[in-house]
Amino acid sequence: MIKKFGRTTALFLIFLITTGFLIGGCSGGGGSSGSGGAGSGSVALLLADNPAEDYESIWLYITKVILIPNKGKHYVLFESHSPEGYPVDLLKYREKDFLFTIRHKVPAGCYSKIRLEVSKVIAEPKSDLDPAPPCTTNIKLPSGKVDLNPRGGFCVKSGKTLGIRLDIDANKSFLLHEAGGSGKCIFRPVVFVDIEPIYDFKRCPDTLKGEIVQVHSVDGIVDYFILDLDGNRRDIKIELSDRTRIFDEDGNFVDRTTDELKVGQTVNVRGWLTPKGTIRSSLIVIGDVLTISGTADDDLGTDDIFPLLIDSGQELIGDSVDVLVRNQTLILAGCDTLVDEKAIQQYVRTEVIGKYDLGQEVFRSVAVLLKSFHKIRGFLGDIKDVSGGYELTLYDSDSKVIDMDPTFTIFLPEGSPVHLLGDGPVPIELLQELVKCKRREVVVHFDEDESQNLVAQKVIVINETVRGMVVSEPNPVNRTLEIEIDGGSTITVKVRQGAFFYKQREYYYGGDFDADFGDIMKGDNLIISGLSACNDPEADFYGFAVVILSSEITM
Repeated sequence: MIKKFGRTTALFLIFLITTGFLIGGCSGGGGSSGSGGAGSGSVALLLADNPAEDYESIWLYITKVILIPNKGKHYVLFESHSPEGYPVDLLKYREKDFLFTIRHKVPAGCYSKIRLEVSKVIAEPKSDLDPAPPCTTNIKLPSGKVDLNPRGGFCVKSGKTLGIRLDIDANKSFLLHEAGGSGKCIFRPVVFVDIEPIYDFKRCPDTLKGEIVQVHSVDGIVDYFILDLDGNRRDIKIELSDRTRIFDEDGNFVDRTTDELKVGQTVNVRGWLTPKGTIRSSLIVIGDVLTISGTADDDLGTDDIFPLLIDSGQELIGDSVDVLVRNQTLILAGCDTLVDEKAIQQYVRTEVIGKYDLGQEVFRSVAVLLKSFHKIRGFLGDIKDVSGGYELTLYDSDSKVIDMDPTFTIFLPEGSPVHLLGDGPVPIELLQELVKCKRREVVVHFDEDESQNLVAQKVIVINETVRGMVVSEPNPVNRTLEIEIDGGSTITVKVRQGAFFYKQREYYYGGDFDADFGDIMKGDNLIISGLSACNDPEADFYGFAVVILSSEITM
């Protein structure tokens, strides 16, 4: 059984965009010390994201990243060579981290704010959506800045490496919505900020690509080289060991000698960020590689090939590809646990790094990265009470064809987490009632027990969204709202206890996370995330998260 990995979070705080009106006395320039310290340390900036249901990609063009102290001048952590900025596809980094930049000799001291300056935002909708989401072009980022204010600030210590992860929660933020009748869309992301010493980061690293600018060797054996990251993201030291596996431009395994690794080569590196601010490499591939993700459609065969069902939006065309696993292929479970080929099993979520062989029509893998748990997306059609928990029945579609065979039957132990995507817990009793009316789309993370029965680790229920205006006074007793939605029809929304609230202030001034049901007024425009109700005489929709829009942003 493949063991499940967890995520360590020191600070799990929600912040929205603020603007220059909130900057106060912080001035331009760069390189000056933060307050309250001496010497210097290192800072690694990592980016990550949660999925967004309507979009294939959301590109942020980052021009500058600044650390702002309580007093004194700010420190520029990154500045793009191009005025357009460095493009980052936020939705590419799910369940892993993208090392955006690392800076050494950052002035030691305490800082209160992280600022991202962004030149533009581009969104690409999923191709199978009909109709397409309204916000794909003409997207506006108020002031062109994203200011993040970690509670209590953070301190860079002399001789230490601090990791800052910015994790975009696309669904909870309701990333894109139309602004009035202007045809423009406003981008207001919710960002979770994790700040920890780098050795506490447990998430899987993403592959780095860059050019070798310096090689250091002992007796012809390379022990490290310096990698220049593109877009002025700075150089980084890549450490090698006997464990590092190196592949040439043809995808063949080679030794770590100066004959193979040379200045000027473009390489792809996978490895761990160390407390010294270096990368300890496990994989190096010379030249270009492809990375594809999907689900294994069968176990690894005797011909050393397994079929991979490809996720949508991949570089390879088609629904599946045969993956060839060779003797030197690096097979990892979770983040960095070496396993043998027996771990490649049907239904395992997999990411494969390698090169496609047109002649043999196979994908020649250099690394097979197995997720630490299986994951399947489907439609939940039934929840039965059984001893010790519940039996979940999943289908491939939301069709109610009576004779349709279920895709999976999975056991959910009592007390296992069930959450709405991007929001809080869903009581299992409520979900049992809701599936009586229609199948609910879910993502189930599961594993196998010793008898090879499927056991759910957690269930994520895909949220639904309604947008509209409050047309009567809210009822605080049963927490219901009458909402006029698109087309002029009116529905009743029951807002659940413990729901997430965010009240937007004026256009340029961010918002308030201390809002509650009592802040909703007749005439307010709302965006509500939740689930449609089932045979409830008091409600048509259950609200789990509510955004109260500013009067400047209408439907």
